[in-house]
Amino acid sequence: MNFATVQTALKTWFAAATGLEVVWMNGQRPMTDKPFGVLQILHTSKVGLDELNFDYVAAAGAVAAHLDPTVSGVREMSVTCQIISRNQNGNYDAISYLEKARANLRRS
Repeated sequence: MNFATVQTALKTWFAAATGLEVVWMNGQRPMTDKPFGVLQILHTSKVGLDELNFDYVAAAGAVAAHLDPTVSGVREMSVTCQIISRNQNGNYDAISYLEKARANLRRS
């Protein structure tokens, strides 16, 4: 699994759904104005059995011919989404931003 691609996709989705700047928990980040979103991947697990495929790679120069393995399978991931906000206005508090994100998930 390419975690960089997964993290970029999750961050992009959460930022678009809430309209806020989003950072990763425990990641390097500059000081951020409130409100902002915080994401964290809690765990991943595989679902079912993985499939193992081998692609033949022909010899090229000093590199001998070999088989290149690829593992494919379904993964399940738990992600926490938090909003850090000081605003208590009903349209701009943390709960309203999280509800926007939840509603966006239902449309996806």
